[in-house]
Amino acid sequence: QLMGYYGTQAELYADAADAYAALLDEYAPSSATNEVGRFIPVSERLRGESGWNGFRVAPPDQWDAGQVRFGLGYLYWKKEQWEPCQTVLRPFADDSNLRTNASRGEALFMMGRSQMNLRLYTAGQETLARLIREHPDFKGVEDAYMELVRSYVGLSNWEPAERYYLAYVEKHPAGLRRTYMDVYGALARIGRGQAEEGEQTLRDLARSETYEDVKAEAYYRLAERKLAASPPDAPAALALLRKSVESYPLAPAVLAAGRCAAQTGDRAAAREFLDRLVREFPKADRELIEEAQRLRRDLMEPESKKR
Repeated sequence: QLMGYYGTQAELYADAADAYAALLDEYAPSSATNEVGRFIPVSERLRGESGWNGFRVAPPDQWDAGQVRFGLGYLYWKKEQWEPCQTVLRPFADDSNLRTNASRGEALFMMGRSQMNLRLYTAGQETLARLIREHPDFKGVEDAYMELVRSYVGLSNWEPAERYYLAYVEKHPAGLRRTYMDVYGALARIGRGQAEEGEQTLRDLARSETYEDVKAEAYYRLAERKLAASPPDAPAALALLRKSVESYPLAPAVLAAGRCAAQTGDRAAAREFLDRLVREFPKADRELIEEAQRLRRDLMEPESKKR
């Protein structure tokens, strides 16, 4: 346990993770005495290779499995290993013995975010909703609300998006994430048919003295509305996308600007936006990078060949 703790402090994450995993593999959970003496097959072990004989033993009297489990989950979180992170932390949601653990709120947050990163959206939403419900005083609860509402917006699931947005506003009217949440609340209203009200909120946010990434998101979403019009207004959308990228470059907005510039015939600007996306956002969603690469190849073809 000391090796795990000091390894974490020294950022020797692999060694620390190996130490914590050994503890969780070899000691039976406090809540499951029937695990003592059970042989654990390699497929169920957190450590792939070790000299352990595979049979679990009873935990020590002062055993704090929650602290060890959280420590290992945190290490996976720091290394962006989302699958083992959510696997290790799952007992914080299911095990009644961990319900009062001091680290449970943060464990649920990391677990929910890991599930979102794995695109396990339903599971992630359930985890974050549980965190909000059972740990309303968790220091990062505003971020949990934001992640939850953003996921519903991304899936065009407007009713829960608006419901959790309104719940956030009621509980945190002057919260640090309020303007971010206002963007998602506006999108939820647009999705539920209140387009004029939602678009006005986006315009107000774009013109306000707020965080630059909030302004960028608002401009980007207004550009989407221009492109969704019948007929689409690509020049107006491009102007808004330029403002978005100038305020704060967001990967989806940079891609949209490149795509829109290509549609309006400004090939030089399109190449500039697409090159910027590939250069500045190497960890962006694979779909964004692949579309940018495809558009770049199309722009390299001479106009005469296209005709």
